Amino acid sequence: MKNVIFYFSGTGNSFVVASHIGTMLNDTEVIHITNLENTFRSGIVYERIGFVFPVYYNHMPNIMKEFLGKGQYKPEQYIFGVSTYGGSSGMAMKDLREVINKCGGRLSAEFGIRMPGNYIVNYGAFPKLICDFIYKREEKIILKISSEIERKESTDNIDPSFISKLLDEKVIDKINNFKNEDKKFNVNDKCTNCKICKNICPVKNIEIVEDKPLWKNNCEQCMACIQWCPTQAINYSNKTQNRKRYTHPKVKVSDLTLK
Repeated sequence: MKNVIFYFSGTGNSFVVASHIGTMLNDTEVIHITNLENTFRSGIVYERIGFVFPVYYNHMPNIMKEFLGKGQYKPEQYIFGVSTYGGSSGMAMKDLREVINKCGGRLSAEFGIRMPGNYIVNYGAFPKLICDFIYKREEKIILKISSEIERKESTDNIDPSFISKLLDEKVIDKINNFKNEDKKFNVNDKCTNCKICKNICPVKNIEIVEDKPLWKNNCEQCMACIQWCPTQAINYSNKTQNRKRYTHPKVKVSDLTLK
């Protein structure tokens, strides 16, 4: 493979975007970052390197930052990033740019794609009509993005808006406390011990104890466990009981299950 795209995804949005770009580019390996122990496979030199990830509270996910920080990049490599978001791209591309620069590389192209939001802690799934509109728009944007990546075009920086900067001070503490936020998850009697939550958690933060999930204080707040639960047995505090779940309709549990 001459190209590689590394992605992180909880409910499927970033997986779909990464897969679509990979298909358009051809000869491209698409890899979930949690399926690799190291950033790049030894001895492989890629022509194009991409990173696709969601935006969590204005920023790139912590797990993505940790993954990127293990890599070594070269200034001449073509490196691109794509953020997926329900609201705005926030500081995510600034985060990516800084990590790549720190590790010796240069971010050549920056893209953002709006997708249906999945943060059920704050809201339920978008109406189907809106989701369908967003999916069709995503497919058109992917055509343009893939063409630019194929030609190795450089783009302008996607800098945070004034509002993103204003809100940032308020969300940093919450982001730093993500790992412990899982104490608010709870499970009811609808649980069938199917273990989907355990198997789909990207950071292996869930154990099954006495036939029920137990969270281990290493949460990324990706919402995979609550959104993929087939019986809606998992909830977050008392906020989500009546909220509609969201996963990308073209993604199966097996697509995101850790290998």
